[in-house]
Amino acid sequence: VGMTTTDGIYVQNRLIASGDMSGPYSAKVVLRDPLVDCAVLETARGGILREGLGYNMADVGVVLNVQPDHLGLKGIHTIEDLAKVKSVVAEMVRKGGVTVLNADDEHCVNMARYCREKVVYFSLRPSNTVIRDHIESDHTAVVYDRGFITIVTGESITPVARAVDMPITLEGRALFNVQNALAAAAVGCALDLKIEQIRQGLVSFFPSPSQTPGRTNFFSVKDFEVMLDYAHNPPAYANIIDLVARLGHARRLFVFDVVGDRRDEDLTQICRLIASGCQHAIVYEDKSLRGRAPGELMDLVESAFIEAGFAAEAIEKIADETDAINRALSLAAKDNLVC
Repeated sequence: VGMTTTDGIYVQNRLIASGDMSGPYSAKVVLRDPLVDCAVLETARGGILREGLGYNMADVGVVLNVQPDHLGLKGIHTIEDLAKVKSVVAEMVRKGGVTVLNADDEHCVNMARYCREKVVYFSLRPSNTVIRDHIESDHTAVVYDRGFITIVTGESITPVARAVDMPITLEGRALFNVQNALAAAAVGCALDLKIEQIRQGLVSFFPSPSQTPGRTNFFSVKDFEVMLDYAHNPPAYANIIDLVARLGHARRLFVFDVVGDRRDEDLTQICRLIASGCQHAIVYEDKSLRGRAPGELMDLVESAFIEAGFAAEAIEKIADETDAINRALSLAAKDNLVC
């Protein structure tokens, strides 16, 4: 397996190039490698706008969701604009191929009109009307049903794996990763993998620096925990806040920055979400301010927290990332979570 991601290019689990490798050039690197049998290509909005997909046709195309991120950049001002860009992935599936779409996202559902061939939907809700209509038409869907990842085709119902048995879901608490597991199972189904192969993939995938670097990585430090995550837009933060609320720690401390080239309203929404889910917050600034003046982002965050009703003394501004992290670690006590 060759894979391109925002972390790097991997060939059979070996990192061969690090950095944001989700563009068309990286796809070409993997596709030209004679050792690669299957290419898994993360395809970013920016790369599509700049140079296209990096391939002509796919056997399977997957669109996980369309969320309000990167708006106001490169002529993309609305979520409908962004959906149109992402629909290219759904459209460029070969004859006889399969497109996997999120039935819980209306923008993904609307992409079905661009699909040349078969569509497999996935959903957290078996009662979703899109799923029900799809199944009644004798098509395939993957749903989260009574705690199981389940493949449904017409009258055939095949449980694949329990969410609590999949480490990536943190015993079913990380619903966003339950959703990702549904998509992965749908891709396995589209590739005609055996049910046991799909199940084994789901139950052997761990949230760890080796398998999911920077995505819900947990570390034990003294008598408290630290979670590292890449969340950088409002929907991602909403998922993280939902997750940490389910974990049951006595106190939560957040250390974070915000991205300078995002709209002020998006950054304010992120602050409101964090303020609703923690007791102490420390904001720092990335070295790349992306057009902002030094200190501007930290001031914006502080104002947004105070407007959200957060106690002024419970938010700190520390420009350096390492200093900010060390400050949070020094404040953490037994049964706390530092995010």
